[in-house]
Amino acid sequence: TSPQPGATGRIQEGHDLVTGSTVYVMDGAYTEDLWISKNDFNLIGSGRTVTTVTGRTTGFADFGMGGNFTVNAADVTISGFKLQSGLVDVGKVGTVIYLKGLAGNAPMNLNLYDNEIVSQAATTPDGNYDVNGIETDYGNFSGVQIHNNRFTGTPTDGYNGIYVNGAVDGANVSRRNPLKIQNNTFMGNVQRAVAVETSNTLISDNTITTSLAVGDAWSGIQVRSGQPAGSNTVSNITIRDNVISGFTWGLKLGMNVATYGVDQGLTDITVNSNTIVGGTTGVLVMSSAENVRLRQNRFAALTGFAVENTDADANILDARRNWWGDRTGPFHATTNPNGNGEAVDDLVQFAPFQVV
Repeated sequence: TSPQPGATGRIQEGHDLVTGSTVYVMDGAYTEDLWISKNDFNLIGSGRTVTTVTGRTTGFADFGMGGNFTVNAADVTISGFKLQSGLVDVGKVGTVIYLKGLAGNAPMNLNLYDNEIVSQAATTPDGNYDVNGIETDYGNFSGVQIHNNRFTGTPTDGYNGIYVNGAVDGANVSRRNPLKIQNNTFMGNVQRAVAVETSNTLISDNTITTSLAVGDAWSGIQVRSGQPAGSNTVSNITIRDNVISGFTWGLKLGMNVATYGVDQGLTDITVNSNTIVGGTTGVLVMSSAENVRLRQNRFAALTGFAVENTDADANILDARRNWWGDRTGPFHATTNPNGNGEAVDDLVQFAPFQVV
């Protein structure tokens, strides 16, 4: 509470004073933007219920222009905070945590856990989200672990939880050191909880709900890569044990030429043991359906298809051994007209299905 000379915030001042060390932040409310640029650095708060850091910047230029708390270093740990954006200006898109990533083969190895990440915006509705909880640049995000955090916020148009941009060369995450998004909770006005445009990613054990109306909530988890140059292929993605409710699409995978002008390549995409309830469509696969496999997922209370396949090349989607809400299996007008479970689209292989 004592006066502090200069414009540098107290937490930034602590960071700037150490090398290869840990800064502990005591209980309190702090208002500052942070730039973490030192490798082997740990930033530890006293707990997300008692240590709050609110960003200063509100007039972001646009999507992808940085965040209130930016990490541009390797082997960094951040834990024990409530990190929240300022009230992002009308017509702008802000970001709470911005990961710059590292060039070349250097893995980022970020460990981000036990935080609350709050998206705030002072906007009028325009149909687009206003704040990203976490957004990445186009560097090397190998070894990034985002786990046991809570994402929340009530911007009128909703917020993006985690948006991982892909690299134009398709090599921003290594297979041996994958990106992991695990055991997080997304709540409040979630428009899209997790969107990844990179290969070698695990998305598991997250709980994803939204307070938005179904038509305003885009997707629980989205996998696609629409880079203007380089690779348009995403591979080695595992989505498992997540609970998703209330979205237009629980999972949205790939892109097709008819809708986006790009035929997205998907390879080795595994969707296992997720629960998708409420909303419109459970899983939408838009391309490379032959390389996507659904197993032991549970679908309930959807107004559209539990599984929809719009692959323009008419590849069959393997969706065997899932639970469709009834022991008679999913409803399909021609191949299973007596099924009392959730409905499935054409080009979906669903038999055999789970009966208990």
